[in-house]
Amino acid sequence: MVEVDDLAATTHVKSELERFLVAKMTHGEGDANNPLLWWKIHERDFPTVAKIAWDFLAIPGTSVSSRHFCAELRSSLKAKTIMQALLTKVWIKAGLLKI
Repeated sequence: MVEVDDLAATTHVKSELERFLVAKMTHGEGDANNPLLWWKIHERDFPTVAKIAWDFLAIPGTSVSSRHFCAELRSSLKAKTIMQALLTKVWIKAGLLKI
């Protein structure tokens, strides 16, 4: 059974996500070359989405494609699966996801 607090939190996050998606139209796409600055300006407007964005923006860039990097590890987990698991763990610890 869903608790009232869980339902309220889910509704709040959904509302925030909807506001973020609408904001792309009103605030513009932002500077594609500087997403860190955009999130620094707007993180108070969208705190939950900002936490998720910071997780993705913290991933270091590389000149090696993920396919090439993971070619030797084909028998183990895919890079996408590892990334999903790590981000899910971070989001659960931050209280953004409940299991």
